[in-house]
Amino acid sequence: MHNKKSVISPSGDPRDSWDDIAVSFEFKKQNNESNRIDNNQKLIWSLHHTMRNDPCRRATFGVTIEDTQVRLWFTCRSFTAVSTGFDFMANPKELIHLVCALAFANDKELGWDPTIRRVAVGGEIQYDITFQEQEDSTAVYRTTAIISNFGADAMTGRGTRILQHILHDVGQDKEQDAKKYFLTVLQAEDVSIKGRTDDTTHLVRGEITCKNCSWYDVWPDREPSGHSHMSSVGHAPAHSTRQAIPPTASAQIQHKTHFRIVFKEVCQPIFKLKSLRDVFETLFHAVAGLNYMHTAGWVHHDISVGNVLRHGNRGLITDLEYAKRKNSDQSHEVRTGTPDFMACEVELQQYLFFNAVPRRMSQDSSLSPLAKPLFRANSLHDLESLWWILMWVIHYHIDERNPTLIPGHEILYQKHFPGPNRTLCQTRLPSLMTDVANPSLPTTFARAIQMADTFRLELRQSYERAENYTCMEVDQQYQSCSAHFTEDLLTVLSDEDVVLVPLHELKKRKTAPEPVEGNAGTQQPMKRAK
Repeated sequence: MHNKKSVISPSGDPRDSWDDIAVSFEFKKQNNESNRIDNNQKLIWSLHHTMRNDPCRRATFGVTIEDTQVRLWFTCRSFTAVSTGFDFMANPKELIHLVCALAFANDKELGWDPTIRRVAVGGEIQYDITFQEQEDSTAVYRTTAIISNFGADAMTGRGTRILQHILHDVGQDKEQDAKKYFLTVLQAEDVSIKGRTDDTTHLVRGEITCKNCSWYDVWPDREPSGHSHMSSVGHAPAHSTRQAIPPTASAQIQHKTHFRIVFKEVCQPIFKLKSLRDVFETLFHAVAGLNYMHTAGWVHHDISVGNVLRHGNRGLITDLEYAKRKNSDQSHEVRTGTPDFMACEVELQQYLFFNAVPRRMSQDSSLSPLAKPLFRANSLHDLESLWWILMWVIHYHIDERNPTLIPGHEILYQKHFPGPNRTLCQTRLPSLMTDVANPSLPTTFARAIQMADTFRLELRQSYERAENYTCMEVDQQYQSCSAHFTEDLLTVLSDEDVVLVPLHELKKRKTAPEPVEGNAGTQQPMKRAK
């Protein structure tokens, strides 16, 4: 194959690679609604698969054909677009133009990133990433392993710039301490391709895209099989991409600039930790990091298991691209966050714990009704996301000493973390309103369960006290709620450790080992199945 993008598979697999697919196609012999929906779903899956699995792609194209109707598709890190269809029998020149344009386009025009190159090192696939240090010199960093790739659907954008603002806003007396809870930046830049900053605004032939486009409704993907929702090895729960569906009537395309960062620390995301004590300690430091953000007047907006990290014996926070100043008038046109860890109010874009209408209003019909304040994400929502992380750890793991799946455990996990099985109208608010304790959970998680339930109640009370018709009183409630969570986490750090086994790993084991006697904290965690 000319200009092959893939490298020889470490296993010697001779099959064609997705890395070499320039344009995805789907065909149907007849043009009807059922076939169009099927083509849409399959083509979008292919576009998503390409962008998710290939770090060398900035964008990609696709084509769907039903009978003689042709549509061109395009996707990048900001949006997916589809053209109006045309009949290639009635307009053969359109088809010729399309085929020639795709056939003669260069790699950059087809969406490949010329600053990333795939290489084979010791039988493993790695990537050489080029930074433009100065106008006439470059620096090349080579990857050694993928720590986490479940968030590959979302582009990073303003992360480093926002960290600098946060550290500045904290104040010089606290800056050095605050730095302990965030990654250290070695190098960062807007990616430049052929002398121009790479962004999603000018990806198609250098023209501004989607300025006057209308929304095109696409049916949700059907489940590929009847199997229950379980994450793949080494990944956080499936469907953990940032939420942006469905758009509001006034939604706008959120264009992004291609931004690249190299951090000093090599970390482990919290979803890979095998020690419950390490999870508690990491969350303890994450709360401290959020406290500094709150003090500086910032809200993170996207706390999840992929961006709370552990380095040595310290927890760190990363992925600050969605962070905003508190009470900022700027708002995202779509919901931002990771669905399974998003605060319920952010998910629904409304306050849910408002006090009753003031007494004077209910008694005097002549008074105009007071309107709720405009919804804005706040620091309590960041704390709730940490609570969802704790809930995920409790419900997605068992104890290594007794690696047996209790009946109902997996169903309970699905209830709290529905992933791709979630309907558009489904909310996880009931999880926040009901007790955490359940007989399907391991008994050795009792202290973690008790802490999750206590924090759940504290969150609810904080929301109820903060939300009223006169003003939003978040600061005091945040400080109280944060202090309670910090105290609880500090208390459980002295408890006996528990070695965690993820549900997906347990299901992959052919036979479960015999229960291990003694202190779980002295047992080494099992290696992940390959």
